[in-house]
Amino acid sequence: MRATIKLQTPDGQIHTVEDESVYYTEVEHIEFMWREGNYSCDCNRRLFIGRLTDPSYDDDLPCGDTIKLLSLEVAE
Repeated sequence: MRATIKLQTPDGQIHTVEDESVYYTEVEHIEFMWREGNYSCDCNRRLFIGRLTDPSYDDDLPCGDTIKLLSLEVAE
């Protein structure tokens, strides 16, 4: 499954990340991870932004919930 996620950082920047997971086989699993699970917090979202879209993005910041999930699309 592949998910395309749009995230907005507190400074207004919008980042689109791709999550191609082999662990989550149901759409509901991926949606849960990004909306309420481990990927819903800033520390993990920063890692996705830094590693997949913007290597210069500072991923060494405290955890929180300031990075907003703008959209989540899942394709099988």
